Amino acid sequence: MSKTFVASRYNLPIQRDGSLALLFNCRTGGMLSLPSPLNSILDTLFDTGPFQLDELPEEAHGLISELARAGYFVDPAFDEVDHVRRHHGNGLRGLSLCVTILPTMSCNLRCTYCYQVRQGVRMSQEAQDALVEDVVRRIREVKPDALDVDWFGGEPLTAQRVLFALSERLQEVAARHGLPYRASMATNGTLLSETTVQKLVDAGLEEVQVTLDGPREVHDGRRPRPDGGTSFDEVMSGIRTASRQLDVIVRINVDRDTIDGAWEVLDELEANGCFEAGRSVWPYMALVGPLSSVCAHTCDSMMPAPEFYDRVLDFQEAVLERRPNVDLRQFLGVPQPLERACGAQSELSMIVHPDGSVFKCGLEVHEPWQGAGSVGGRYWEHGNYRSWVDHDPFEDEVCAECRYMPLCLGGCVKHNSDPESPYYRDACLYFERFLIPTLLLYDRARTNALN
Repeated sequence: MSKTFVASRYNLPIQRDGSLALLFNCRTGGMLSLPSPLNSILDTLFDTGPFQLDELPEEAHGLISELARAGYFVDPAFDEVDHVRRHHGNGLRGLSLCVTILPTMSCNLRCTYCYQVRQGVRMSQEAQDALVEDVVRRIREVKPDALDVDWFGGEPLTAQRVLFALSERLQEVAARHGLPYRASMATNGTLLSETTVQKLVDAGLEEVQVTLDGPREVHDGRRPRPDGGTSFDEVMSGIRTASRQLDVIVRINVDRDTIDGAWEVLDELEANGCFEAGRSVWPYMALVGPLSSVCAHTCDSMMPAPEFYDRVLDFQEAVLERRPNVDLRQFLGVPQPLERACGAQSELSMIVHPDGSVFKCGLEVHEPWQGAGSVGGRYWEHGNYRSWVDHDPFEDEVCAECRYMPLCLGGCVKHNSDPESPYYRDACLYFERFLIPTLLLYDRARTNALN
């Protein structure tokens, strides 16, 4: 009996120069280049209903069977939407315990658009002890696969005593329970001296994210010191120093007035030796906008997302010219199927304020009413905690039926709950406008790397 197939609802056929060239599947994350002699046959199958394999030319049987094994064609009885729905969340198995720690809300810069309320509070010894005890409790209760720590703030390196003391204790906890320990940090980069970088390496850090706001004159105008002093040279020095031992992700903040300067930042990084062999520096652009009520004043300068995504692609090509030997799929952000739209939806993720209170989203730490109790309590039962973990994107009928659903799972829970947010359904714009050009760039770069 002939086998019956139907094209996956999550297929994304991609044309180049007017003919079918690539096939990407949003449910599996697989992508392949298609053999041109059979493209005319394949083209017809993506828009038809179920078909019998024996009804196709014999030379296509082998290819269709291989594509079916890879998920591009499926049995008509297979419910792909239900498969993605059941994959979503997926319990606690295979999860890391992810703890974002804010050792302080203090900062040594005064960025003009900052979305946090700057406070002088640092994490007390009592709060540190409670946090370590809580991590031990959670490890014993849920038995995670790893312990991941992310340092955030404020500027975390203005509270180095807290950071390094907690790092030592948490590393010991992970070792005692046989868990891999990974750490990262978001920093403004001004305090990354050689001594501090070595301490960070010893504290288990693998990656730091450092922010530049553009070339020198733009950056210094937007990220000044409290006394009005400049910070660009210190940040650049920090990037150079850290990149000898750590992966340095350089976040270049842009809006409609400053985006052209992102290319000048690449020139500055190159001139400062940041792309030399033996250094790990990876720049990307990030859109400045009203992420929270604290930075509502940035609305007028925020660049429309479709225009931003168009420029991102050009920027990535410029980076590839300077860093050709990269993991292309990772660097270009080729999407893969998710279990959660973001880390905040994980049962085992939390953000700890300097006072020991627990939050789910870093954009809410300045709003006490968004908290979920404190470390040591049963914060995971709090309504503010459960609203993230229990969020079901499949309740939105538009999302449930969307071809891109496996890649975004409804997008940002925070911003998609507010139709007035300028980031509302931002993931829709991203996938509709940016996914195919990204995949074409990935395929072109991959082909060039092989030649």
